[in-house]
Amino acid sequence: MAKTETRRGEARDDIVRSVLDLIAESGIESVTHRSAAAKTGVSPGTVTYHFASRDSLIDAALTQYVSEYQAGLAEAVANQPITSREALVRFLVGTTALTPDTLTLSIIEAEMALLAQRTGRLAGVLQAWQRSMEPILSEVLEDIGVLRPVEAARSLVAVCRGTEFEVMARGAEIDPETLKARLEAVLKGLMSS
Repeated sequence: MAKTETRRGEARDDIVRSVLDLIAESGIESVTHRSAAAKTGVSPGTVTYHFASRDSLIDAALTQYVSEYQAGLAEAVANQPITSREALVRFLVGTTALTPDTLTLSIIEAEMALLAQRTGRLAGVLQAWQRSMEPILSEVLEDIGVLRPVEAARSLVAVCRGTEFEVMARGAEIDPETLKARLEAVLKGLMSS
């Protein structure tokens, strides 16, 4: 019986990952039980067994994405602590999608934001995701002398998200030095205020 439960759990995880791929490739509107089944290589009945509705399928995938994102962020910071202004800028540049072929996660995040705005579903999950960087960044910002570190963290994240949106909209690469200059300009303004 434990083997059966393990296989069911693996099938569910595979379906969720396939749904995230579908969202990144074609948007939330492309997600159906049939498309998830085809992408996963299982029957539509298997998808329905695990997810009674399309909404529950999408919500499970996006919730898992946020959970994995937060775990990955914590691991990245643990492996390379951010202890200076330079390290902060380097970290932000390194975690921002600057080319069209690296936008997969940004597209998932944009789709999640649109879903939350349109339907109210996952609004709390979206807010938790948006706030996940704030404590990490604000601690460093406070250490380097920024007076309102939480607001500063939000501003820096907004610059990064805006840059990713620019890459999406233009379909063109943004030079890392361009983002670095944008972040430095924001930090300069924060340090002088």
